[in-house]
Amino acid sequence: MLEVEFGVKMSHNKIHTVLREHGLAKREPKKARRRKWVRYEREHSMSLWHTDWKYLKQLKKWMIAYLDDSSRLVVAYGMFDNATTENAIAVLEEGIKRYGLPDAVLTDRGSQFYANAGEKKAKGESEFERYLRVNGIKHIVGRVNHPQTNGKVERFYGTVEQKLKLFESIAEMIEWYNEIKPHMSLNFEELETPAKAFYRKLAPERVMGYASRWLLREVRA
Repeated sequence: MLEVEFGVKMSHNKIHTVLREHGLAKREPKKARRRKWVRYEREHSMSLWHTDWKYLKQLKKWMIAYLDDSSRLVVAYGMFDNATTENAIAVLEEGIKRYGLPDAVLTDRGSQFYANAGEKKAKGESEFERYLRVNGIKHIVGRVNHPQTNGKVERFYGTVEQKLKLFESIAEMIEWYNEIKPHMSLNFEELETPAKAFYRKLAPERVMGYASRWLLREVRA
């Protein structure tokens, strides 16, 4: 952004040094070591949403966010006193109202999302699972003791905890994350944000569906 907007060329290491001097970044030895890994993501937006609950000590509230796997866009979020199934569904409905039904939702095995089987009884169906089934959304459940499965939303929460103090509200922070901050996992050379990537990576049939909604909205206006 420095180069594109101001014509200033500066190395990432120099930028990181300046940020550390001002307390806006920290040394992360694990990131400094080269690792062999493969990033997996869905090809199209709306193929999969990640979600989980996170307790934010700064606000003394529980936060739930739904994050689009392909674009990293936060499609819906909410702040609550309690992490409940009802609240999880309410926020999911907000996301669906705005963007439509995702193909699948990925969660961990928390009681708000998943009905764990007892030792002597068959597994039932949770209210959250039933909501997904009724609406034709596939429920993908992460493996036990494997938080990496839902790593994208966990990294988002890490960003929230680190950056929230720089904003006046959680809403302002989400707007920055979705629409202003370029994401290194996207088309970083073009300074692509999750909001831009979301529409770029939509499947053709989704684009047509959104176009119809926008046209109808314009006609009504």
